[in-house]
Amino acid sequence: MSGLEWNALTLFIFLVSIQVEQIRIVPLLMLAATLLPAISFMVVARVEPKHDTVLARLTVFYLALTQPLVRDWARYFTWLKGKRTPDAVVQTPEKDAGPSLPLLRSRLLSFWSEQGRERVHLLAEIEKILEEEGWRYAQDTGWNSWDVQIFANRWWHIRLRSLTEIYPHGRRLTRVHQGIVPTTFSVLFAVTAVTADVLVALSYPAALPFFLGILALAGVGWLWTGWQLRRRVGDLVRVAARRAQLLPTGGKAPQAS
Repeated sequence: MSGLEWNALTLFIFLVSIQVEQIRIVPLLMLAATLLPAISFMVVARVEPKHDTVLARLTVFYLALTQPLVRDWARYFTWLKGKRTPDAVVQTPEKDAGPSLPLLRSRLLSFWSEQGRERVHLLAEIEKILEEEGWRYAQDTGWNSWDVQIFANRWWHIRLRSLTEIYPHGRRLTRVHQGIVPTTFSVLFAVTAVTADVLVALSYPAALPFFLGILALAGVGWLWTGWQLRRRVGDLVRVAARRAQLLPTGGKAPQAS
């Protein structure tokens, strides 16, 4: 109970409790739950007698208290900084993609093959293009519900899931679903924004509509960014499909002859 998430929740409840008297005991109990393990470790830690001083015990307490925070912060900072595609890559239009798809049609893409070409061939070409262009991504390890996760920008990840429908005479219909997933940064930002709105509602009710309007506009812009990213990755998938000798369809299998 001393990690970054727990302390952030404690801070949130403390800020709310400033205006809500009935829950003021809650952040104090949460703070006690954070301090008690560190105090316990300070008391039971083995220190050589000649170095067993008050300062040494306080140092042990400080390390036991801050180590989980530092570890969590380093993990999140590394994740936010490293798992992200450079903006220049995302903003560069895909070559030979043709006209971009409408935003609503970029969620589900379908491709047809008369030569038995399927999702394995498509995924191989997608990963080649991702490597060539410098995208940050992860492959399915066998336990995930997606095939490829693209760390697109600070706000969104794109998850690609594919399946192939088998038809007679070596014909295949491959579908690719593009899901947009909020990043950890997005979640933290959203929690901060909601916290601010809650505090405003408790302290200055008259200003709440204004802040809710700002939050709504920010939410629309946030979603719009995700949809634009999905369409950008959709262009990449269509180019990969062409390389894999797959033909785009309108989402339905062509009629068998």
